Amino acid sequence: MAENKYNVFFSYNDEALTVIADYNKELPITLDAFLADLKEKYQISSILTGKTIYALSLPIHEFHKKFGGVIIDENTSEPIEGAVVIVNDLNSITDAHGQFEFINISVPKHIRISHLAYGTRDIAISGYKNTIEIKISIKETPLDLVEISYLAKGILKSRDGGFVLNPKNQGVLGGLINADVFQSIQQLPGVSNAQENASDLFVHGSTPDQNLILWNGIRLYQTSHLLGGISSINSNSVNKVNFFSNGVNAKYGNHTGGLIEISTVMEDSIPSNVSLGVNLLDIDVASNVKVGHKLATDFSFRRSITDVVQFQPFNNLMNQTFKSSNITTSETLKKDVFYYDLSGGIHYQVNKNNSFRIQGLMMLDKFDYSFKEDKNLLNENLFVNSKSGGLIWNVIDIEKNTQIAANYTEYTMDYYQQLNEVEDDGKYEKEQLNTRKNSIKEINFNVDQEYMLSDISTLQVGYQWNEKKINFDYLSSHEDDYSIADSQKSIIGTHSIYGNFTLQQPKNYFIRGGVRLNYYDQLNSFQLEPRVYAKKAIFNYFNINASFEIKTQGLLQSYETVSETFENGNQLWVGVDGEQFPLLNVHQFSGGLSFNKSNILIDVEYFNKGIEGITTFNYGFLDPNDQDFHQGESEVEGFDFFLRNKTGIVTSWLSYTYTDAVNIFKNLNNSISFTGNQRLKHQVMASTALTIQNFNVALAWKWHSGKPYSYPSEVTELSATTYRFSYDDLNKFTLPDYKRMDISLVYNFKNKHNKMKPEIGFSFINILKAKNVLHRVFTYDFTKKEIIPIDRYSIQPTFNVSFRLKY
Repeated sequence: MAENKYNVFFSYNDEALTVIADYNKELPITLDAFLADLKEKYQISSILTGKTIYALSLPIHEFHKKFGGVIIDENTSEPIEGAVVIVNDLNSITDAHGQFEFINISVPKHIRISHLAYGTRDIAISGYKNTIEIKISIKETPLDLVEISYLAKGILKSRDGGFVLNPKNQGVLGGLINADVFQSIQQLPGVSNAQENASDLFVHGSTPDQNLILWNGIRLYQTSHLLGGISSINSNSVNKVNFFSNGVNAKYGNHTGGLIEISTVMEDSIPSNVSLGVNLLDIDVASNVKVGHKLATDFSFRRSITDVVQFQPFNNLMNQTFKSSNITTSETLKKDVFYYDLSGGIHYQVNKNNSFRIQGLMMLDKFDYSFKEDKNLLNENLFVNSKSGGLIWNVIDIEKNTQIAANYTEYTMDYYQQLNEVEDDGKYEKEQLNTRKNSIKEINFNVDQEYMLSDISTLQVGYQWNEKKINFDYLSSHEDDYSIADSQKSIIGTHSIYGNFTLQQPKNYFIRGGVRLNYYDQLNSFQLEPRVYAKKAIFNYFNINASFEIKTQGLLQSYETVSETFENGNQLWVGVDGEQFPLLNVHQFSGGLSFNKSNILIDVEYFNKGIEGITTFNYGFLDPNDQDFHQGESEVEGFDFFLRNKTGIVTSWLSYTYTDAVNIFKNLNNSISFTGNQRLKHQVMASTALTIQNFNVALAWKWHSGKPYSYPSEVTELSATTYRFSYDDLNKFTLPDYKRMDISLVYNFKNKHNKMKPEIGFSFINILKAKNVLHRVFTYDFTKKEIIPIDRYSIQPTFNVSFRLKY
């Protein structure tokens, strides 16, 4: 066309031909203008080799230069980190500044971009500039069953009904100094916590010990530091968290509550990164580093600074604990507190299809306290320690994926309490001694295979073998030589086979049906667990979902009040024996409806759960003086409502949960049902987050109705120092309503020319200084002949600050 217009001939190579073929605008009037346009817009040089012959060519270095660019969020103008950019068979991952780069390739016609939060999309490249800028946004389309942005950036709801959290890319949540895994989950609908502990997750009426918490496939028994103040897993080491309140895959057994999968594995889409941080409680370092194309490592170490210096957050956490104690401490003789967690993993790609991973995790909590008041001296020590290690082998083929995993875990809890009376001569006389020891040694072996039957269907089958050796010893002695001793040693072996069939079309439906068969050798019992979850798009922007599942659990926590200071000393892991500790059995149904259009998300879900095999030992004592054994069941019913609105730089959400839970125990309360101990009938949470360039702020407000409690109607003096309460009605009364407001602020010192990214954060908990009653028990004053309430209050206004350097 140009040759005819200008009456000349052009000689060119294939690369120049590709460029000329894309020249689709109107030709200039003159030949000189056309040649100048080729030079300016497409870097094509022209040389007159004959009277009417022009040789066209791209510079030689053009074939070997770099091609790259930057990807940014269309709405916030923030760079997008961790996006995978694919050109032909090559890929590059955007760094913290959203930048990517390819070497020794020409400018492509198309590129593909893939990101967890932004999905996968193909981008056409126009022109031949070697540096481009691409703007994308989180795409929420009609009938979208893939992923829905939820509370904040980095928190999504996936098509299989679970929530996906990305702590390293998570937006700010009110009250959190960092993306604490368990405290982030507490802000999701259907999760409650009346005790303000980080790891106490009551999921649709289930107790925390009924949850299955996995770290890279290894079960966690030690889930918190500082008596529940923070999570035991360093969130800066975590790349992904999956949380399910229902509809759990049949692969996961031996639990009757929620499922939490924590992964520190460095996936292909994650760039190498290192970070170092410090706050008023601890210091930590975390890294994900790729070494060549075959080796990837992850490492994390966090230790407290409370053994060196103790700031306000630590003091407030400890004051919250000790103010509920019978001893109102006038003098603290010793206060030693220390904790750490250490984790690491090595992933090696043997070849295209085979890879293996070696991993390990260690955690420790140590408390040593001494109090003196009048003539009483109380010494309390608590030591909690966990060690885990494992190996995973993956084989990936076109039609089948296989994973073989084995791991070993040791958990130990030692508690020691001694009360002495100071005599006039200064010597001590022992009045009371309580000791508790609890240990678990666990071996686990899994084989899992997944078959790709077609583009829309998969079949998953597997086998699991698990053995737990559980020991606990308890000794209580008094000055009059009266002593109580108890112990349990049990070995629980479980063999399980399972299968899942999944049928899905991402923008239309998702259906997964499965079944799990367990054999508990301790009980000589087979247990069948059917599971089903389905989600379907209806009309525009609407989805419906439903699930049904049966689950069993052979491990639980027994609760007996010994320490009013260290709650961990009251909780002991025990194995089921079919008598004192029966097998837990849960059946659960849920159904929901969601609406997602533009910036509005509405999610409603109904749930109904029946729990059989509970006892007053694992559901807590209504009366610390009632040591009788009672067995029963629990029924939980309710619904969750969630509303989220995104308007420009502001994201706001509101959630409401209604829960009705009743327990019934044989020979307790005349075998008449009564309100569950941890029921929070109404719970409301609301938050507003604002993002302005490098500045992020989030305000969170929480309110819930009071927790039930029983008021003694009568007291019987059994001796000069012992008594027993009687009750007319159980859990008839409720504590005052709970309310709290928190705020968090984070500023990122981003600089596109520097890979170092400093970040400073501030959090303020309970900024309105609310004094909430978390727990109420009763004691008896023999002198005054009065029943005295003892209240445990919520945390005081607490400020924390953190500084983090990311690379």
